[in-house]
Amino acid sequence: MTYFASLLPLVAIYAILVLGLNLQYGQAGILNFTYISFVAIGAYISAVLTLGPPDEGTVYVLASNVPFPVNILLGGVAATILGLLVSLTALRRLRSDYLAIVTLAAGQVFYTIVGNVIPLFNGFQGIDAVPLPVPGGLSQTGRQLVFGGMTLVFLAVTFIAVERIRRSPLGRVFRSVRDDETVTEAFGRNAGWLKLLAFLLGSFIAGIGGGLLVTYLSAYNPSAFVPADTFVLWAAMFVGGVGNNWGSLLGAALVPVAFVELTRFLPNLIGIDAALVQSLRGVAIGLLVILVPWFRPRGILPERLPRDREEGNGRAWKRGGEQPPKIGGKIEAGVPATRREPPGYAAASPASGSQGAVVQEQATILAVEDVSKSFGGLHAVSHCSFDVQSEAVTGLMGPNGAGKTTLLNLIAGELKPDSGRIIFQGDMIQGLPPYKVSRHGVARTFQLARELDRLTVMENLLLGPYPQRGERLISALLPAGPVAAEQTELRQQAREMLDIFELSALKDEATGNLSGGQKKLLELARAMMSKPRLLLLDEPTAGINPVLIDRLLEHIRSVRRMGVTIFVVEHNVAVIESLCDVVIVMDFGTVLARGTLADLRRDPKVVNAYLGARRAHGAA
Repeated sequence: MTYFASLLPLVAIYAILVLGLNLQYGQAGILNFTYISFVAIGAYISAVLTLGPPDEGTVYVLASNVPFPVNILLGGVAATILGLLVSLTALRRLRSDYLAIVTLAAGQVFYTIVGNVIPLFNGFQGIDAVPLPVPGGLSQTGRQLVFGGMTLVFLAVTFIAVERIRRSPLGRVFRSVRDDETVTEAFGRNAGWLKLLAFLLGSFIAGIGGGLLVTYLSAYNPSAFVPADTFVLWAAMFVGGVGNNWGSLLGAALVPVAFVELTRFLPNLIGIDAALVQSLRGVAIGLLVILVPWFRPRGILPERLPRDREEGNGRAWKRGGEQPPKIGGKIEAGVPATRREPPGYAAASPASGSQGAVVQEQATILAVEDVSKSFGGLHAVSHCSFDVQSEAVTGLMGPNGAGKTTLLNLIAGELKPDSGRIIFQGDMIQGLPPYKVSRHGVARTFQLARELDRLTVMENLLLGPYPQRGERLISALLPAGPVAAEQTELRQQAREMLDIFELSALKDEATGNLSGGQKKLLELARAMMSKPRLLLLDEPTAGINPVLIDRLLEHIRSVRRMGVTIFVVEHNVAVIESLCDVVIVMDFGTVLARGTLADLRRDPKVVNAYLGARRAHGAA
């Protein structure tokens, strides 16, 4: 009975540890292979703060008599500080796979320092006699049950906190970072800061769990935080379900406790050697990490996709019997009287003049001045200069390798120019990171549709608006009426946008399941949710069924009628002719010509760039 009573705090402690790891990896996609080191620093700091002055033959720093549970919280703070040190050197500079290697190396450094610098925590001998904070006079079983109740309180608080984060707008942007950092930054979020925040929160939880673990064990030394212990926690997360906090509880009960602890009885039950059982246990955990993702990639309790509880039609469309407009069909010139544009925009009058005419009377919204970008000896963009008129559609075309996408990425902030200026609405934006460019009112789509695969269609759209109150940590953790009201309003806007782009039936679908054309529509709808002043389209018709091109073009024309300036990179000349007021032609990284498509067709330089000198002569 005493043994099973001792399993209660152990299950709770391991559940806390797996919840912290799941926050880092399951929500934010951070590969931390030295998670156990943050557990260790929390354990050491929590222990020495309660042990008082060391006995003869034992050495450790920070000797004190801090009461429980303050020492546990301070252990969490110490783990957070260690997380900050690791993240400043690696988190914002490295891809996830390299980050995993760096964290593994950092764990080895920490292990070596703690083991060999004896004045820290008594070296490899470690510390012992950590007191259990329970009243005296209880039996061993009673002491374990009381401490188990304490750990359950910590577990409940931790679970509520991480679950509130998961359900909040902050959890949504964490998952967007996990799925695609580039898309996250394209809509105003600093992916580096979000990864840092998730890393520090997970580190704090690891430190809390470490403090409880050392209190439970009453002793700690470097043999308790070898890399294999991290993989026990990883196995628990994979088995339970990555991204699902309930799965973390299940995995903690199954792997570190049932799988590791209960196998200690095997030598007595079937008479095999205890040392062999211990060795096979490590092999079995390794096989779990390999096989569970293969046969059950999402774990026993997979990550749950949130469902939108309102009707997909959008209640705003039903007032007075009005039905949501369908933009996919044929549309007469101008804006029909019954048309409803996406929320937040007033329909703008079409540009004066016929389709394809240069709009002269409108102001310049974007100016590119003498911009150059090289990659080694390759001059991708060389001394490019042009301007984009407000509320017009400007096309950028040219042969493959002309530098079109590079130029678009320079405007969007994905790349920094070597020289030159990019001015948007009077502000110089060259060299700004993408999230700052987005905050100026620039939205974009990508050549290959970059949807957030493991988020729903609705969640993808809700990433568009920035800023949102619920993306702050304090708002995510505490009940806040304004956050709920803001999310209700944004969801209503998203439903209306889904109606307009004819995606309402897919609002709860994971976007990875969408077709190529649906993904392109989703990208456009997500961009419009951000209410941009300038929309950058990178080959919007690439890779979609030709039957759907006309439908997509009608949506783009509708966006233009809302007063949004559009800058589109496209290979399809028919698309350029259908959409654009003015066209810029690039070749070998330079601006070759600018004008209407009709004029450019007669320009020998343009014809030569597309067809080659010999073929151009024959065509002429």
